[in-house]
Amino acid sequence: MIIKICIKKEVNKIMIVKKDKPTNGRKEIIAKSSMITALCASNVLLNTPIIILKDTHTKNTTILINEESKIEDESKNPNYQLYNIEENDDMLTELKDTHSSDAIIEMEYDSTKPETILAIKNQLLQDNTLRTTLNDILNQFVNQATPIAPIEYIPEINESSSTTVLEEQEYIRKYCDIFGLNNEKVYQILYNITDGFQNEKYVKEYIIGDSKLKKRNVTCKSKEMAILIAVRNIYYDAAPYGYTDNDLKTGIEFITDQDYSHQIADISNVLEIDPALVYAIIRAESSFNSPMFLNKHNPGGLKFDGVFAAFPSTTAGFAEEALEILKYRIDGKVTIEQIGATYVGSKDPNKSKWFDNVNNIYHEAIANYDTLFGSAPTQTPPSNSNEPDFIEPTPPKVESTIEKITSKIETTITNAIDTYNKRIEQLKEEKQYIKKYSDIYGLDYEKIYQILSDLTNHFQDKNYQNNFIIGQSKLGNQKITCKSKEMAILIATYNIYYDPEQYGYSLDELKTDTKYISELDNVEQITSISNILDIDPALTYAICKTQCNFDSDIFLKNNNPGKLRMNGTYATFPSTTAGFIEQAIEILKLEINDQTTTIEQIIAKYSIISNNANQFWITTVNTNYKDAITNPTILSKLPYTEPETIIDQKESILEGNNIKTNLTNMMETFIQMKTILSEAAKNPEEKKYIKKYCDIYGLDTEKVYQILSDITDSFQNKAYQENYIIGDSKLKGRNVVCKNKEMAILIAVRNIYHNEENYIKQYGNLKINIEYQNERDYPQQIAEISNVLGTNPALTYAICKARTNDFNNELFLINNNPGGLNFNKINYETFPTQTAGFVEATLEVLKYQIDGKTVITEIGIDYTHTPNDTWNQEITKNYTEAMQHYQDLFEQVKEKTYTLENK
Repeated sequence: MIIKICIKKEVNKIMIVKKDKPTNGRKEIIAKSSMITALCASNVLLNTPIIILKDTHTKNTTILINEESKIEDESKNPNYQLYNIEENDDMLTELKDTHSSDAIIEMEYDSTKPETILAIKNQLLQDNTLRTTLNDILNQFVNQATPIAPIEYIPEINESSSTTVLEEQEYIRKYCDIFGLNNEKVYQILYNITDGFQNEKYVKEYIIGDSKLKKRNVTCKSKEMAILIAVRNIYYDAAPYGYTDNDLKTGIEFITDQDYSHQIADISNVLEIDPALVYAIIRAESSFNSPMFLNKHNPGGLKFDGVFAAFPSTTAGFAEEALEILKYRIDGKVTIEQIGATYVGSKDPNKSKWFDNVNNIYHEAIANYDTLFGSAPTQTPPSNSNEPDFIEPTPPKVESTIEKITSKIETTITNAIDTYNKRIEQLKEEKQYIKKYSDIYGLDYEKIYQILSDLTNHFQDKNYQNNFIIGQSKLGNQKITCKSKEMAILIATYNIYYDPEQYGYSLDELKTDTKYISELDNVEQITSISNILDIDPALTYAICKTQCNFDSDIFLKNNNPGKLRMNGTYATFPSTTAGFIEQAIEILKLEINDQTTTIEQIIAKYSIISNNANQFWITTVNTNYKDAITNPTILSKLPYTEPETIIDQKESILEGNNIKTNLTNMMETFIQMKTILSEAAKNPEEKKYIKKYCDIYGLDTEKVYQILSDITDSFQNKAYQENYIIGDSKLKGRNVVCKNKEMAILIAVRNIYHNEENYIKQYGNLKINIEYQNERDYPQQIAEISNVLGTNPALTYAICKARTNDFNNELFLINNNPGGLNFNKINYETFPTQTAGFVEATLEVLKYQIDGKTVITEIGIDYTHTPNDTWNQEITKNYTEAMQHYQDLFEQVKEKTYTLENK
């Protein structure tokens, strides 16, 4: 007997067909035992492939059989039962014998691993028309297997719910990209948790699973908020969903065109918290340029389990900071003072400065809310709930005058310079020691400084200040008591060298090509290091002298004075001084681990661990030791203290390279910019247009503003005020009459772009890398530019459409050249943005208008450099269509200004 389970798509039911032979007629099903579940998705009856599922754990097989339905009665509801058979059942053998190998698909699962059954289930339910029919059956199949985690119901997706699911897909993709997670896998996790985003808790209350934030219950106000928190929780703990972290993480860093303040606003608005507060704390903590922010995407200095956290992207870092503020609100901490008491610690001596800094930035952000965050802050009316207002008190209105702004900037820079000088003096020792030991071990000074700064809260941590503790302060597995800052930094650098992964780096990422050579002789180096580590320099000297005599190959080639071994071979150290440190640390380990205190004990113990357990070696070390403490030549060097390390100014990394010079230059630049800022305040219209077209052409707004201000006497000369003339006001060698300020500035900025070399000597490079995005569609961009220049957008549109193959060819998509312009008649031009390309195409039309060429055939000869009927016909066709749909394309109807001829 052959049993097939066939899915008849046209009736949306599963029907069972029994045939004594493949060619016999249809008969009623009689099921005695069964094979494994056989499901197919074809409506071809006799050639339907069989899908066989095997449980690799129990070796069981199962089949779903409909005992009641007849193939003639396709309207009857199926009644499925489950049966089990042994692996060698005759029916399974017969099935394989009577079907070709192409007609059988075998699939395996493990009943102890729910994800394997879920994978099969999802594969079988790809077709939405099968979901309702198959789901209950498959769940029954799962429930009769070895007990495992239940598989969630997958509902049929109908038209009414499809829009909802699309919304979830959008949010899941957005936050998976931000957190660097696999979108499809996370979607499936959330889909299963929420019954296809249809269960009551999700639909009515936006609850996904336990909906917790850092172990706190959180009430989500929207789908997006719920999905943000859910995706974030999956990022930090994928195990409950059957995945490891590596299964879900893509390793792709999310990059966005949004500036920092708008990213913060986007996340804050989703979480319904104040973006100005999040912005203020982040700016106070990192200024958006700290190494913690740039290297770890951690803008707020957040710690997880006592260690500074690293986030997968800048936006993820902003999200974490915003969620931290949401956590405080859940805890009832809503004012800056309440938040700060926990954020910086109630006993932190710097907390008052933190409060002042955050308050000042917060008030500044409120005053510039629209610019920073995109819309004015809304005033929420008082509620009757007991939940306090988020920010108390409401900040006073800040009068944003140019005088107050410049005064505040000047004060800020002055304070920054003072603060810098004080901190440089305070950290002088740390910088010298870190520089010294980074060089000795061939490590990147700036990275080591940042690691140690993070571990000690910028060297202000009490454990460091009082007890010289950096991180765990261990040597091997043993705690170590450091006697000085230098000893602590030496040990910390040593630990970073041997275990860089603990600090988020590989050794290759930390290594430099610099080779360290000490100006001290061997005895002076040994003495200096031993004194720092608080061990007897004469003993270190004696062991090194015995092992290498300071002239052996292992010492000269491997920098290994003590013949130390690692992994069975002689070790190689990055410098001679590093080798002396390693030897001194070996002696220090004996004192710590074995409590060996006398010289005799240390020498005896060391002889064993260094494989020199013989009396001759011990005698030689003792002899060298006595020589060191009695020989005047050696003894005179034993108290030696090394001079302090000089750090080049260019290698200063506190708050960024060469910060003092940067701040001083900033102050000088600021004083020069005061005049420009004052002029900008007087000329807001000009400033707006210059910013607009500088962004389009990728030019430095401030420099171009200064150029045009110089040309027009701060926009006050008569030629500009009365006739909108800037300089010679020429367009491609032609005199042009500008009708308004914007037209004059557009042409002036365009001319500066094409003649940058005329301004570089006085103003410096003008072109900058800026990613400009225009939200308008192509016809609307053309219309906006045409309206400024007084040309017909339909003609520019017709030419661009023809030249770009309907805005889809390489010349437009890569060169940003929709008009196919080649000024030198050899190579096609490349423009900085697509909008700049539309400006250039429209200016070309204006040029023809100035020349009196208003007929398409006349324009065509100049444009293509030869009569071209095909070109004329295509432009005429596009132009006619554009005029017929003028309002739809260009938003407002203008009178036709061009005569059409098709000669």
